[in-house]
Amino acid sequence: MLKLIKSQFKKCCTRCTYNAKKSAKTEIETVKTGFEKYELIEQIGEGGCAKIFLANNIVTNEKCAIKCIETKTEKAKRYLQYEISTMQKMKGIKGVVQMQETFKDDEETTHIVMEHINGWCLQDVVENLQIDERVIATLCKSILKSLQQVHARRIIHRDIKCGNIMLTKDGETKLIDFGYATYCPEGGYVKSGKVGSMFWMAPEIFQKEAYNHKADIWSFGIMVLEMYLGDPPYYGSPKTNETIVTHLAMGDVPIPGGMSSKMQNFVRRCLAYSPDERPNVDELLDDVYLRDTVTIEDIADNINRMFKVTV
Repeated sequence: MLKLIKSQFKKCCTRCTYNAKKSAKTEIETVKTGFEKYELIEQIGEGGCAKIFLANNIVTNEKCAIKCIETKTEKAKRYLQYEISTMQKMKGIKGVVQMQETFKDDEETTHIVMEHINGWCLQDVVENLQIDERVIATLCKSILKSLQQVHARRIIHRDIKCGNIMLTKDGETKLIDFGYATYCPEGGYVKSGKVGSMFWMAPEIFQKEAYNHKADIWSFGIMVLEMYLGDPPYYGSPKTNETIVTHLAMGDVPIPGGMSSKMQNFVRRCLAYSPDERPNVDELLDDVYLRDTVTIEDIADNINRMFKVTV
């Protein structure tokens, strides 16, 4: 089911990400408790203008994660406003990390308090463990059920990848980091600059065309290849970024020959060049590839055992 391929786990890294302007009208609501209520334990992540810390809620004695975001510019403030607005819409979705509250400790730094996920980043798992197709199918099914609810709220995540999926020690998946998410009206489209992470980005976003939630389906397909290969296609390639971007913008993504025909067909459906030809989440959940899965308990037991061996 799972095979160890590296002797020591690496810290989750943030790969190449594009930024684009966002706008939001939601006012930031903060609580004035600050670090009188929270005690920082250690830094567990970093990206862009934010750092993420593991912390302890002194009042409840419960662990949490705090995302500390610098808001020195108006652009940074707009990003923050939209992220908080989006996280409020995600309230109650089991497979999405939950925001608890926000607060400021000065005029240039805002903190988003989120639930602490006791587990691992899926990127760490796939970089260090060889995962078989049935496990990948099980993870895909779990992630798609979360994405189904996100899309039902008219939200496009725009940065689906293993680095933004947490895997709990119970084997459940959690979608995280809505910093690049955007609202898309029903039947409508979004048009903005390049947003997301290069290797996972849909062709229509590369080409600056209007797009909808089907852009997430493309990124999901690349993420499936990432789970199978350990890295997304072209990552670590000797080719220049310009050449790689040309391949990705044209939808030129190689499908590994070692995959079963069912898995190959599943990935090809996700990576259809035309968004209109890509399935939505509901259609993907009905794909034959997702019918042969394992139990969440099996995944949890195996990953727990592998990580105990290597930590």
